[in-house]
Amino acid sequence: MCLQSDGVPVNLHTSLLLDMRNEAYIIRYLDLNVTEDPIIPYQEIYRHYIFGSPKASVSVIGDVVGAPFPIDPRSPVGLKALRVADMVKSGEHIMFDFAYTLYTLHYLRLTNQLRTDTMRGMLEYLNKAYVYQSVFYKNGAFTMFKGEEPSLWLTAYCARMFHLAMYSDWENYLYIEPEMIMRSMEYMLRYQTREGS
Repeated sequence: MCLQSDGVPVNLHTSLLLDMRNEAYIIRYLDLNVTEDPIIPYQEIYRHYIFGSPKASVSVIGDVVGAPFPIDPRSPVGLKALRVADMVKSGEHIMFDFAYTLYTLHYLRLTNQLRTDTMRGMLEYLNKAYVYQSVFYKNGAFTMFKGEEPSLWLTAYCARMFHLAMYSDWENYLYIEPEMIMRSMEYMLRYQTREGS
């Protein structure tokens, strides 16, 4: 039996740009900023981690913005927390991940690299993101956060991405309500100024 002490996921993001055009080289050591003391100042209950935690893991993603969808459920990137309404996520963040996954899906389809199991996983992921984004929808417009003023920019972006997601080959797996797009367009026509804002 292997016993491990309790621990908490600590997600840190470290960006590193590698220029592979001139001279490719291997970085042997990558410094990650992990605090030596797990105690958070002025907090009695919460800790960064538990003393003597037995393991840590690192994910390396070869893309500028991270993974398009969570392949590994423990992955710190993407929308892994869609099952639980995360108070930090905004309508813009959800829509960015939706669009990134959708563009990846289109790219894989157009280059004949899309496998059925990958497609199902991505469409299931897009369904969850669509449902979660609906939380920010009210009276034809989308908001950045729940209960905030509507955002014309976000409404336009959502209408554009949802229209792009309406593809006949996968409408049985991902159904986007056309009424939502139509009401968003009506909202934009009603409130958009001559300058486009």
